[in-house]
Amino acid sequence: MMYPANCSGSAQTGDLVVFRSGAHKMPIIKQVRGVAGDTFAMRGDGRIILNGDVLRNALGQPYILSAGRSKMIALYERDFDGVIPLDAYLVLGTMTGGGLDSTRLGLISHRDVVGVVRMGDGAQAASSASP
Repeated sequence: MMYPANCSGSAQTGDLVVFRSGAHKMPIIKQVRGVAGDTFAMRGDGRIILNGDVLRNALGQPYILSAGRSKMIALYERDFDGVIPLDAYLVLGTMTGGGLDSTRLGLISHRDVVGVVRMGDGAQAASSASP
């Protein structure tokens, strides 16, 4: 089930979020991999480090970005001293080389999140999502 972002609270690590990007007409769905306060860095070999560990996709494969893809994450690392700021998310897909996610779009603002996908029993999820 998908709940509007204002009904389900803040997205958490591991959540799937639906968000809008000014550069694309259709909403995008990706997994939240980093939240406010998490530390992140780009290594010279293209790997993303999150809270001291190599970041891996759902299949356990490390993200290894090309020099071009690394630039976006490195820019945000520099601008925010390697800490995800309040109200922002690092979102990634399953492609280890990056996709239409934070490797291309940068950190995602909570204001751009349309909804959070919650898995499980709809009645239970709906009751926990109520304000």
